[in-house]
Amino acid sequence: MKKILVICLLMLPASIYAQSGSGTAIDPYYGTISGSVTWDPDAFPGGEIYVGTATNNDLTVGSGGHLEIWPGTKIIFTQSTSDLAITGTGRLTASGQSSNMITFTKNTLNSNWGHVIFDGMTGTNPSLIEHCIFEYGRLTGTTLNYANAGGGVCANYTYLTIQDCLFENNYALFGGALFIGAAQNPTIRRCYFKDNTSREAGGAVYIYNQSAVVIENCIFDGNYADGVSTTYYGGGGVQFGASTPNAKVINSTFVNNTADRGGDGVYFYTSGSVVNCIFWGAGTQVRFRTTLGTANSCAIQGYSPSAQLLNCINLNSSNSAADGP
Repeated sequence: MKKILVICLLMLPASIYAQSGSGTAIDPYYGTISGSVTWDPDAFPGGEIYVGTATNNDLTVGSGGHLEIWPGTKIIFTQSTSDLAITGTGRLTASGQSSNMITFTKNTLNSNWGHVIFDGMTGTNPSLIEHCIFEYGRLTGTTLNYANAGGGVCANYTYLTIQDCLFENNYALFGGALFIGAAQNPTIRRCYFKDNTSREAGGAVYIYNQSAVVIENCIFDGNYADGVSTTYYGGGGVQFGASTPNAKVINSTFVNNTADRGGDGVYFYTSGSVVNCIFWGAGTQVRFRTTLGTANSCAIQGYSPSAQLLNCINLNSSNSAADGP
């Protein structure tokens, strides 16, 4: 009897700390993870894991929880508002491989899902997102809060690394693909942002107030900021928010991004800097609202000299020109 009791106690954590559901199309995961959980694609048909039900849209990794996702997993969010939320001391390790990426995507019956959001964090436990694809995330709210920001990922957390990821066809109020929370400094590097849209600002990325994030070695391609509400919302690729003097985009390429209000590549609301970047496109690629932002050692198509453009060169629009791309 004692042996049976011990075995039962050893088995308890797997059920107590795990999410509800089985992760299949007919029984998706939902609820809260409060212990260590691993998603292995070999344990699911076609490597597909389903999240969210009609009455329980989201899955949360709460305090004490750690969700580890293995390469090749495809996470399908069944509802158009389904989110994966990391809160408290929760952790996410989504570690794919260059030849076997992890995908976060929508159900085929829907046009979109929600997003991955880090918010309400209370610890310093590191989270990692690498070699992942974020596609068809969409947030339709019209009030600026973290729930409506970052169509792929809302990173209101410093102790997060996002690297070697693709963000494509996502949409949000601010930060069509990625939103960096106020005073948060996650690590963003070697990511490709393609065809993302924001209703207001930061077609691909919005860097919110007081952040000192450094974004390195990324490509911003074909992103769009609509700037519905006001003239100082722009940044088809990136918008820097208020008081971000230490935020930087370094060694990155901006190509064919657009913004209705200006700053097709980058828009500076106040401060921040882009360093050693390439800006390619017909419109005004870099726009400053104040005298605090800078572009340093950049190659910019069709730019006009300015005190805020330091050591920059002009790119000719012709590929065959000596000063062309």
